[in-house]
Amino acid sequence: MVAGSAYAKVIRVGNENYSTKLVHKAKNKNNASSEMKDSIEKVIKILSVVIIPVGLVLYFSQRSAFPNDLASAIVKTVAGVIGMIPEGLVLLTSLSFIIGVGKLARKKALIQEMEAIEALARVDVLCLDKTGTITTGELKVENVLPINSHTLQDIEFIMGVMAHECDDVNATQLALQNYFSKQYHVKIDNSIPFSSQRKMRALTIVGRGNYVLGAPDFLLMPDDEFLIEAEKYASKGYRVLLLGQTDSIDVSQSQIGAVKAMALIVIYDCIRPEAKETLRFFENAHVDIRILSGDNPTTVARVAQLAGLKDGHLYIDASTLPEDDLEMEKIVSHYHVFGRVKPEQKQRIIKALQANGHVVGMVGDGVNDVLALKDADCGIAMAAGSDAAKQAAHIVLLDSSFASMVDIVKEGERLLQILKESAHFILQKQFILQFFVLSLLDYK
Repeated sequence: MVAGSAYAKVIRVGNENYSTKLVHKAKNKNNASSEMKDSIEKVIKILSVVIIPVGLVLYFSQRSAFPNDLASAIVKTVAGVIGMIPEGLVLLTSLSFIIGVGKLARKKALIQEMEAIEALARVDVLCLDKTGTITTGELKVENVLPINSHTLQDIEFIMGVMAHECDDVNATQLALQNYFSKQYHVKIDNSIPFSSQRKMRALTIVGRGNYVLGAPDFLLMPDDEFLIEAEKYASKGYRVLLLGQTDSIDVSQSQIGAVKAMALIVIYDCIRPEAKETLRFFENAHVDIRILSGDNPTTVARVAQLAGLKDGHLYIDASTLPEDDLEMEKIVSHYHVFGRVKPEQKQRIIKALQANGHVVGMVGDGVNDVLALKDADCGIAMAAGSDAAKQAAHIVLLDSSFASMVDIVKEGERLLQILKESAHFILQKQFILQFFVLSLLDYK
């Protein structure tokens, strides 16, 4: 409120809010996976066990060789044992990661966990949200198609009310506001705000009737002829909204009655110009891409194909995904595009891919991506996205550009190669040094 007064009824506060629940679920995020770190820890654990019997053997052999020279036996034993500890390996790894963080910062990438550099270089499946990564997130109304006897003038009036009288603003709403003119001297009642779960919004225009705007496949019966028409546009990569008239609106239950179609609103989602080149880079690097989106699966698949995704035609509606984890693992290995995906389903898809032995990266920017970001081996968030997504991610792209992933992955691969070569060199040097130390000891 900026003036006047009003009564408000709060229906959810604090932890009861859906977005808050998602954030709480992601509070304890997984650390970025690091094979290098795990290997070093394994080497140190093995040496920690081996060093005790070897030290005892060295000590007693020195005591038997020089029974009257305790000090010399201790010094030679310590010299032999210390040579077994690859202390330079830990230091080299830490310094390499620190240098990598600095280099990636110059490429507009904020590394929140050093191990994420290596994890990103090892990723073999990368999951993307369509909006904001493959597409710019900027939507434009392409066409308005009145149905039956409804005139374009009637549709523009109702859509003007729908676009400007609702408080919830998102990319779709902004596109509608830019296209349809605001209508004055109208009174609305019984308003149901848009929800990603309901996929629709509804309101009553006093004196004219009840109207609903949302996804055609959520509002119409499966065999409805207008749903078939909407699917034709969806198959070309467009988003399609249905404007309909309903006989009732139940605000308390957030439900509506039967819907009569009035018009189809065709919306275009602009593909990022660099998307094709970026997807081609990952394809050449043998990284499989999975698209996870809340939009119509046909639309998402077409957009993915227009962006150059090789397996973009293999799509599925996430509402049909099974609850059984084993079945889920089979499905995620076959399909590359998932539409109508809920936040919890994104998390399940990530876990199913990991269960199949993949190193999984997740790129997202919204609260609905939080659960997937925190469970991925490497979570990447856009700086322009929500704070919750940035907190759950291991890497934040400061320029919010998916194209910058190419430079980041290349830098990570280069750093990983240097680390591997250096680790091999240090371990070889350590064994050679140990051999010379032992050979210099005077055994009898």
